[in-house]
Amino acid sequence: MKKLSFILISCVGIIGCSPDYIDNAPIVINPIEEEPEEPAPVSSNLLLSETTWEHYKDVYQYDSQRRFVSIVSTDTISNLVTSSFEFQYNGDQIQSIISKTFDTANQQNIITNQTQYNYNYISSHEIECVRISTNFATNSTSETTSNIILDNQSRLIAKDSYTFEYDNAGNLIKMNYPIGFEEFIYDSKRGCYSNVLTPSWILLSLYGYGFENGLINNRLTKKYIYHSNPEDTNIYTDTYIYNQLDFPIKKTHMTSFGEVFVTFFKYQTFE
Repeated sequence: MKKLSFILISCVGIIGCSPDYIDNAPIVINPIEEEPEEPAPVSSNLLLSETTWEHYKDVYQYDSQRRFVSIVSTDTISNLVTSSFEFQYNGDQIQSIISKTFDTANQQNIITNQTQYNYNYISSHEIECVRISTNFATNSTSETTSNIILDNQSRLIAKDSYTFEYDNAGNLIKMNYPIGFEEFIYDSKRGCYSNVLTPSWILLSLYGYGFENGLINNRLTKKYIYHSNPEDTNIYTDTYIYNQLDFPIKKTHMTSFGEVFVTFFKYQTFE
């Protein structure tokens, strides 16, 4: 969560203003100290338990079926919650997701925005998502509805005006939308979410929160191309350090502006 827009970071690209350069070297944004090396894992039954980036920490909780129950992002300086996700299921189906953001000024946790996604199942390949957004500062609420279409492998292939394409492994390799498209290239290692059993279509339908990276393998590049100016391409790159079981334990993300962001990953084992 880059504050869960990370977030979740942890896996989402951050776009900022063009930084100053010294001898054309990239600027590192809020670097954090290298963490001590952990003991080598003895099992590939790993679930992401924690990510740290800048001065934020995301903590992941699961149910007995290895599905997300909650993701909470905390400012490690103030030790206050900045954002959160809550996942609610009805049997094998996702029922709703609640996203919250908080104002942490004056050392208080005050909720500022809440977005609730409610899912209605029309058929095995079509889901209606009702998005209810509440702004507590202005005491206003808005509601929108999206149509989600799945293929015969339960992968997201369309959401409103967006369409999605995959490689043979199941990685998202292209996302099309009216003004352009995004293309993605991956490594062959284990993604940080590869053992999570929350359906991938749910996470990809929340594109922008960062869940799209690491569902199967790890993204190496993300390229933006706009129909109005196809030669003006923005490319974001990710490089990784892996543990002995090929799960990422450190990611270095570089924007097309030369900004660098570092994320660390920790895991827990499951039976």
